[in-house]
Amino acid sequence: MENILIEKLDKEQSKTVKTILKALKVKFKTLEDISDSKKIAESIARGYKEMLEVKSGKLEAKNARDLWREI
Repeated sequence: MENILIEKLDKEQSKTVKTILKALKVKFKTLEDISDSKKIAESIARGYKEMLEVKSGKLEAKNARDLWREI
């Protein structure tokens, strides 16, 4: 499952995107306030980027037990 976040600029664009998604038979949900969802998506993206850096050797992996100290 993949989540895609689309920030609309105006009502016309929103209507167009919804029409296209319906035509493609894509399940979607709309939210007026996406601040929490956006924060979660950004956090996941940062974690993914960090994982890739660890895999490539650019960054040292963190111990999960030490993460609570960074909060």
